[in-house]
Amino acid sequence: MGIRDNGGRVLYPCRSTRSTQAKDGGFATFVIYGSPGSGKTYTMTDIEERAAYDFFENMGSEEQSTTVSVQYVEFCDNQCFDLIGPIGAFVRVAEKGDDGSFRFKGALSKTASNPHELLQILSNAKRRLATQATIRKRGDGNTFVLCQMTVVQRGRRGCLTLLECPADERK
Repeated sequence: MGIRDNGGRVLYPCRSTRSTQAKDGGFATFVIYGSPGSGKTYTMTDIEERAAYDFFENMGSEEQSTTVSVQYVEFCDNQCFDLIGPIGAFVRVAEKGDDGSFRFKGALSKTASNPHELLQILSNAKRRLATQATIRKRGDGNTFVLCQMTVVQRGRRGCLTLLECPADERK
């Protein structure tokens, strides 16, 4: 990669495959990891935007009805906050079964039926994250952000999970 590359050349094949996997009823996860200022949020936003259009691709055909439900949460100082529901809403993470799966108790889920609605939901969650960051005094702990998009299409249910993780700078 050259200095002028924006990462799209490297991310596109992987991102496209993961979006398709979720759209086809599978499960896919991206873990975006790095130190402050390394571009984690930029990368996560790029993946979200591309996935929004991938999920609703070919929507014009008569049998294709696609919906995407989103949950967006922030983990900060041993607490979990909903970035879609009421401001300051606490969320509990609960194990769902013996398979290690989990769910968010108290997290609101919003559903989109086209890419523009989905992008609006994601954009609002990111604004909420930025607003809460200035309102809430953060301790020394790291902040993690998780976006979970559940895609329902042609009777199949898949999931794309994005997790933004900071590098631990403490020695």
